[in-house]
Amino acid sequence: MKSARNTGVITFVKNSIKRFRRTIADESQNETAASKRRLARAGLSSATMASVKIVQMGVGIVSVPILLTYLGREGYGLIITVTSVLGWFSLTDIGIGLGVKNALIEAFGRDDRLKAKSYVSTGFFGLAGIALFLLVAFSVSWRFIPWNNIFKISTTQFASELNMLVLVCATLIFLRIPLSIIGSIYSAEQRDYVNSLWGMAGMVLSFVALVAVVKLDGGIVWLAGGRNVMPLLSILVCGLFFFLRKGKWLLPRIISVSRTSWRRIWSSGLSFFIIQISLIAIFQSDIFLVNYFINTNEVPLYSMPARMFLYVNAIIFFIVTPFWSAFGEAAQKDHWSWIRKTFRNLIVTSLAIAIVMAIFLTILGPAIINLWSRGMVQSSRGIIIVLGLYSMVHAWTNVHAIFLNGLDRMHKQAGSAVIQAILNIGISIFLVKRMGILGVALGSLISYSLTTAWFLPLESYKILKAHRA
Repeated sequence: MKSARNTGVITFVKNSIKRFRRTIADESQNETAASKRRLARAGLSSATMASVKIVQMGVGIVSVPILLTYLGREGYGLIITVTSVLGWFSLTDIGIGLGVKNALIEAFGRDDRLKAKSYVSTGFFGLAGIALFLLVAFSVSWRFIPWNNIFKISTTQFASELNMLVLVCATLIFLRIPLSIIGSIYSAEQRDYVNSLWGMAGMVLSFVALVAVVKLDGGIVWLAGGRNVMPLLSILVCGLFFFLRKGKWLLPRIISVSRTSWRRIWSSGLSFFIIQISLIAIFQSDIFLVNYFINTNEVPLYSMPARMFLYVNAIIFFIVTPFWSAFGEAAQKDHWSWIRKTFRNLIVTSLAIAIVMAIFLTILGPAIINLWSRGMVQSSRGIIIVLGLYSMVHAWTNVHAIFLNGLDRMHKQAGSAVIQAILNIGISIFLVKRMGILGVALGSLISYSLTTAWFLPLESYKILKAHRA
């Protein structure tokens, strides 16, 4: 009896997997089949991306005490600050990657292979040109920039390695720019789960490199290089796997580059670029302001609680993001009933996660950080409360941003992001001088609430109202 029951369960699971795979692969264009396909692909991508974030959280939780023990508070603060500041350069793709994504959503929706091929080629060589320019320019100017003054090292322990640390991190960031086209293709196909699995492999290898460098006492430069080169190699292998096995027809070729494709990519890319630059000011400047107005030694007091909520926001983001392409495809096919239902469900899910996690981290956050840092960092509960409120507002707004992105409604978003960035820097500078680290967190919350948190929902509801059945 038990054997028959087990056989029945196994058969049921196998049949369920087969049906799910058929649904994902089904390219039927009728509304029922398309809705099932979108939900299946988005659901699988969300589950995979959430799993990746859990792995990333695990790697981060284990890595922080290793880094703190090996480098000390100043060394840990330095590597976090250098990575954050140089991370700004990764957005110098001027929005081309995301512009390619939106253009491909349109081309795939219309089954236009010729345009899709041109968009990929034009985007890739545009990104490669930007990366080459940045590599040459940075290599020439790097030696003449006073990095010690910028990062304000209080001891001489890392002074001799700082220049090389900056060069290694910057070079690896520049090399990743043209490879971002791979993620754009998978995302436009609503197959983010494939890209995520390769990203997970890069995270695991990055942790292996971290442990190896610490064991061999390689120093801060090898540590940063090893941690950053592994994700780069993972993306490269992912791209080779796609182009050589399943997407040979999309392989970038100079002959497929065209001005028409560039104008289409740039029409979305410029707005994305403005939003990206604004996001640099909003999210990356906080750590820099703590470093600049206080000192490097205090960075972990802000970065560690911020990282806790970054994990929460990232999980929500990865749940919602796969619906970017799904919303775009559904709008092209005029499937607005599906859009409205999915939109409401995403808002409820995002807010529920953000509220529960904010309460949990407000209560246990200080103890978690103390345990996480092995007693080296004592975080303020006030900072955690403010960051929790920010996380809830962000969860609400992010669903609207993804919806507008899918419909290629970027211009007004860009304007809102610029205003938010200006307010964020101004208010944070004003408050950090009077309240210390707490002022940086409050500056972000206030600027977000005054701009994007109400503007994007207003724009979303205008569109939904105009397409009400």
